[in-house]
Amino acid sequence: MPSNVKREISMQTERLIPAALTMVIALLAGCAASPAPTPVPDGDYCQTVMKPRRKVCIFGGVPPAPMATEASVLDGVAGAFTVYIVRSNWGDPTELAELRSPGSPVIQTLPRTFARLRLPPGPHELSLGWKTGATQTIVAGGAGEVQFLQLKGWAFWTQRDFSLTKIDKATALKLTRHSKFVGDVGSQ
Repeated sequence: MPSNVKREISMQTERLIPAALTMVIALLAGCAASPAPTPVPDGDYCQTVMKPRRKVCIFGGVPPAPMATEASVLDGVAGAFTVYIVRSNWGDPTELAELRSPGSPVIQTLPRTFARLRLPPGPHELSLGWKTGATQTIVAGGAGEVQFLQLKGWAFWTQRDFSLTKIDKATALKLTRHSKFVGDVGSQ
């Protein structure tokens, strides 16, 4: 075969390979694209976990957000002991954690969410449960008193742990600024 023909074939191959690779990459990119998000019904709230890619949702029971002024001040009411639980921690795993107070409905939480409990004055045991564990804490307060708790979660491989710690109102306001209101339990 003459050398100029070999050179021409070689140049055509050099042009063809990048074009073929570009086409294969474009086809594979279409397969790897994330699916269109599914609509979330009213009363539900979902967050996406990146690895493995899945959604974690609170189904039903997510109340409408309190009025802007009410949510921005986190105040209590005269006849009840009010507890705000804020879940916002940098290492918090995207996993449901359920908050319970005896005689009250369960409040499901995810990262960057907060809830309000309006309880009768006196001591109350709050239970916190998740897939692999549970913990309790006692809160006590009088009528008109407000307490703020931060629900902190952490994860290391398959280990998960959550705890409740007291915080001040300024910290609670800062943590709720970009959080979703997910629970409102009135006194029973």
